Amino acid sequence: LTQHIDSVSRPRFLRHLLVDIAGLTALLYVTGGHANPFASLYLLPLAVAASTLPARDTGTLALASVACYTALMFWNIPLAHSPAMAHDSFNLHLFGMWGSFVLAAGVMAFFVAAMAEELREREEVLALAREAALRDQQVVALGALAAGAAHELGTPLSSMTVLVDELSERCPDEPAVQDDLALLKSQVLRCRESLGRVLAAGGELRGEGAGVGNTEHLLRQTLERFKALRSDHPVRVAWAKPPPGPDLVIEETLIQSVISLLNNAADASPQPIGIEIDWDVRWLHLSIRDEGPGVSADLLPHLGRRGVSGKPSGHGLGLFLAQSVIRRMGGELALEFSRGHGSCARVTLPVLAPAAAREMSHASEDGHGIAPIVG
Repeated sequence: LTQHIDSVSRPRFLRHLLVDIAGLTALLYVTGGHANPFASLYLLPLAVAASTLPARDTGTLALASVACYTALMFWNIPLAHSPAMAHDSFNLHLFGMWGSFVLAAGVMAFFVAAMAEELREREEVLALAREAALRDQQVVALGALAAGAAHELGTPLSSMTVLVDELSERCPDEPAVQDDLALLKSQVLRCRESLGRVLAAGGELRGEGAGVGNTEHLLRQTLERFKALRSDHPVRVAWAKPPPGPDLVIEETLIQSVISLLNNAADASPQPIGIEIDWDVRWLHLSIRDEGPGVSADLLPHLGRRGVSGKPSGHGLGLFLAQSVIRRMGGELALEFSRGHGSCARVTLPVLAPAAAREMSHASEDGHGIAPIVG
């Protein structure tokens, strides 16, 4: 209602209400003036003004209504009736009062109900905005902590690399020790690479360092890094349509989010993880299924919040960050759990139209925009 009034302009709406009062005054003037039972209809424009216009405009309308009603007490054309019909005229007056009350009550109830509904909708929007702002603050705080931890871990990992090399030189004739040291060094290097990605992503604005790639490339990058972490856990991929799938914006944070969902599925069950991929002209649908025990229905609505996890020793940070990243990219993360029948994380991401993908790729060639990814 108020949005419609804003589009009309408030001064113009005030003029419309003043014209309504003038028209009502003219009708009452020729139908008995203040004695007409429908004189109470002066309250309707006031009710509308009080719920939609500023106090100054409402006061102006109230003064105009009082002035017109007062004028009708002195200047009016009385309704003609004979003394013999006085009783019938009084009954007609009472019936008119009833009709005036019904009309006024109906119109005022309509406007009050409309305003209450709009206020409820506005409160819901504000609540969602506050929740999003709080979630963004938590993400920023976690990002700052992650960047600080990455800087602090850099020196110990460098020291471990040097020590592993020294130990390898001291034990050249012990193959078993050399194998263990090689494994240890590879794990240390993997940690340093992960920290490097965190530090690199920490200094980037949204869109910088991202790329345009197809769905197959996103899946290949994600599975390569997941298998490096969980090489013993099988993954089965099912394409609803022939690959490579549509183009989309691929960020480091998106890859990390999908890896986090895969890790949750791997922690839930040793059975193979199922990945299902489908898309339409606007959205990419990626489903990650596991055969774990699932969670209770009471916990499901709270998953995705910081500190809430379906695992006994979990903190829910991975799911919280994944949901934040996917929403920031214009997508949605939906979780489906069934006690004893596993779970499913459904990721929905916006796809790029071919023309948009080409435009972004051309912009990156000029030093702007998002770089294309060649898989």
